[in-house]
Amino acid sequence: MIYAEIVHGSNGLTQQYDIRKKVFIEEQGVYESIERDEYDRDCSHVLVYEDDIAVATGRIIYVNNIPLIGRIAVLKEYRGKQYGDLVVRKLVDQCFRQGEKRVEVHAQLSVIKFYEGIGFVAYGDDYLESNILHRSMYITQESIVTKCRQ
Repeated sequence: MIYAEIVHGSNGLTQQYDIRKKVFIEEQGVYESIERDEYDRDCSHVLVYEDDIAVATGRIIYVNNIPLIGRIAVLKEYRGKQYGDLVVRKLVDQCFRQGEKRVEVHAQLSVIKFYEGIGFVAYGDDYLESNILHRSMYITQESIVTKCRQ
């Protein structure tokens, strides 16, 4: 069984940290001191489960009153099952339900096409974040692609 849930604050944080450690710290070489921050205990997160195993996560923080989704991570052995798509759409939906008009993401360049497939639009120049090239992107209710990918 596959399901996704939104959790707040420190609920499910151990599971999120386990996923993020494997993806960001072990696979991508991000320093733990950078990967974990003061926002984790105060924001909303999504956890996706397959057969009661937490396999994907992401979060929403607010920067200058703009919702920013991030820390989107799917365990390597569960990739290719659209769990990342589910995480992003669940987070974006949460923002839109709260009345937000625009949601942003700092996307690693390697996943720009993934976000474009959901409806995000890139803007600005590339920049380094955690020693990985990123580009800012945004989505609105008008730009979201509502048809799920096959």
